[in-house]
Amino acid sequence: MNVPPILTDVDFVSATVPTLMGTPPQQINLTVGISSGLLVAYAYDCVLCTGPTWFDSFLSSTFKSSNILWSSSTPSFSGTDVTDTVGFGGIFDVVDQQFVNINDGSSANYSSIIWNGYLGLFLSPLNATSASTHLLTRLYQSSSLLNPVIGMRFDPLHPKLTIGALDPNDYEGTINWVEMTKYPDPNGDYYNTFNLDGVKGYNGEFVPFGGNLTAALSSLFLSIALPNVDTYFVNENFTGPIPQPGLIPDIGLIEYNCTSDSSSSAPSSSTPPQSPYVALTASINGVDYQIDSTGNLLRPQSGISTSGYCPVGIRNRSDTLTPDVVFGLPFLRSVYVYVVSLFLAPMPSFSLKRCLCNFVVRTLSSHPSSSDYIVPTASQQIPVQGTTALRSPRVPIVPNHKSLKPQRRPPTNSAQCLSLTAPTSTPTAKVVLAQEAVMSKETYNVYGRPGGGAGVVVGDG
Repeated sequence: MNVPPILTDVDFVSATVPTLMGTPPQQINLTVGISSGLLVAYAYDCVLCTGPTWFDSFLSSTFKSSNILWSSSTPSFSGTDVTDTVGFGGIFDVVDQQFVNINDGSSANYSSIIWNGYLGLFLSPLNATSASTHLLTRLYQSSSLLNPVIGMRFDPLHPKLTIGALDPNDYEGTINWVEMTKYPDPNGDYYNTFNLDGVKGYNGEFVPFGGNLTAALSSLFLSIALPNVDTYFVNENFTGPIPQPGLIPDIGLIEYNCTSDSSSSAPSSSTPPQSPYVALTASINGVDYQIDSTGNLLRPQSGISTSGYCPVGIRNRSDTLTPDVVFGLPFLRSVYVYVVSLFLAPMPSFSLKRCLCNFVVRTLSSHPSSSDYIVPTASQQIPVQGTTALRSPRVPIVPNHKSLKPQRRPPTNSAQCLSLTAPTSTPTAKVVLAQEAVMSKETYNVYGRPGGGAGVVVGDG
């Protein structure tokens, strides 16, 4: 998986996964989506499609087009239903996999968040037909995968997507089993919804957004969306001591007076602002997950921010449809997300009714355990601005937090759904990409370029 080192509000920051498409395979870095199951590739001749990689159907001997317009096409984002071989790493693939070949990508809504294409990893429980033909479902049905499971690390230290098994080096701490809604609202904005205890601020108290909250995950959303976000920002008990917060009125984005090595001329600086600390904690199933501030919630200064101010990745969710809270990339980059029993397939040990669409959140191995926030040694600690508390360089210890010990309420069938087969080896493969396959095996001198050296040509050998 490829992710940027920090989040900014002006660059492409979605995660991408190298995906092999066609015969011989072409490597397309598809944008990862975890709220739908759509599979999309941008065509070689696509109009205004964004991203550096695209799918050239003329290079594939197994490509088939239905010549039928994609049913969800719009005037600014349209394509054709097609099939071809799709796989990962040269280890496993599926023939005649359905996907959409986009030939018009001029939509401003998608150009900044979806590059190259889209790899949807969520199977909607409301669409059995779509789930049964999904790439992951077909891989599991063909016995290519040990388990119906995927693991995702969106953090920039060790980004990774594992399919069919989990790498125990990717996480630490105990499992927090979170059951997704079995019958989500068909009119809602997201179908991967789950119950949320709430969100907490600087003082460790719940921000009063009301009870019976629902939340969803989105890998395309750059922020955290909260209902009536003023409830958080106008109360210093929740924000902490923030000097002179501001507002970017055109887009409704809060900004903090910050110290940063980046400037408006370099919004992609690899050195994100260190302060002030943005305090926000998600409480799920009685377990608290602190969302990283540096490079996630607190962004570098950019062309959209006031000089000396840094945008904050917390937005207002004014939509009245479900869910109440949307956890975007700042949350995903702070935890390890592990989706189990996701595939609609005949599974003797996995009851579809009991296990479909559940996920597990575990603390990243680069973080302290969610159930035991150990304070680092004195040499590792740095002050939290405006307090006498100390924090680690990467994960802040929230001052005055009442309790970080989980009170877990695992569903009855969680043990059954977590009985996964452990892999005994790591497969490897050598992949010859289409771009390499069509290159000549010999080198040739180029006419009109005396002394320019020999080069390879396309279509020979």
